[in-house]
Amino acid sequence: MAGWLTWMAVSGCTSTSSALTASEIETAVSKADRQDAKVLMAQIGSLVEAYERETPTFPYEDRGSDLPHRRVESTAWVFAEFTKLGLSPWIEETVVGELPVTNVVAELPGASDELVLVTSHHDVWYAPADDNTSGVVAMLAVAQALSGESLDRTVRFVSFDQEETNFGGSVHHYRNLEPSRVHAVINMDSIAYADSTPGSQSAPVGFYVPDVADFLAVIGNKPADDMLRWAVQLGPALPEPLRVVTVHGVGDNAWPLLGDLHRSDQSQAWLADIPASFLTDTTEFRNERYHTENDTVDSLDPAFFDKTTRLVTALTWVTQAKR
Repeated sequence: MAGWLTWMAVSGCTSTSSALTASEIETAVSKADRQDAKVLMAQIGSLVEAYERETPTFPYEDRGSDLPHRRVESTAWVFAEFTKLGLSPWIEETVVGELPVTNVVAELPGASDELVLVTSHHDVWYAPADDNTSGVVAMLAVAQALSGESLDRTVRFVSFDQEETNFGGSVHHYRNLEPSRVHAVINMDSIAYADSTPGSQSAPVGFYVPDVADFLAVIGNKPADDMLRWAVQLGPALPEPLRVVTVHGVGDNAWPLLGDLHRSDQSQAWLADIPASFLTDTTEFRNERYHTENDTVDSLDPAFFDKTTRLVTALTWVTQAKR
């Protein structure tokens, strides 16, 4: 494909100017030492149950779509989980494009008020385990892992609403956030599905990826290049190594062929020229259950989810600390 973007499994191309030292890698990976894979999966089950308690709405019914949308019970669930961690979450409420928006936000203060955002979305179609229950649970795991740590930058956690409809939650949040205050964004959307079968992975037209769906994709705009390189270094250093495939973009990735890269909330950060990475298992390019009622807990790969969540924790630690 064109030379300005490539999918690549990177193993040794980190520039010397931004490369993590062995000590930095060891410290970052250790921040997830208390993580428990069984607890992660239990939380996924708990959030799925919250979705199932809710009577869905059908926002696109007038367009002939019968996709059931849920967002209310998950808002309350995320708020309660942040509170259990000892954080003081707050709610952002607004209306975007005639749709109500309720974001949940919490922070871990750092020595600087410069922000590292760790984000996911809690509105869903059906009552899914991967999209994006996995991202929400991983975000909470990062908050737990870094609670009590001495942070260089303030880490803000945002659970966005209305990602599945019109990006209303992220549109509102970034519209009211001064870009110069944001050091970086780490966004997660579906990070718990893997398949070791040869031929299980596909890709958008014009992209090359490995054909086995056992990797985590980390996608960034040009200002996020260092974060992507750090992810490549951190993945193999986890207790159980994780294969990381990166997409290095140009500018805000605003090219007609790159629409698939903008299908989550980091898109709004890219448009503001904020360094932002998007972590995903690539959803329908490996998972036929995507956006169906069959996106269930028993379809996930707990070991893979444990690794991807550890990577998010390590990457968050490095990003808030690295100068």
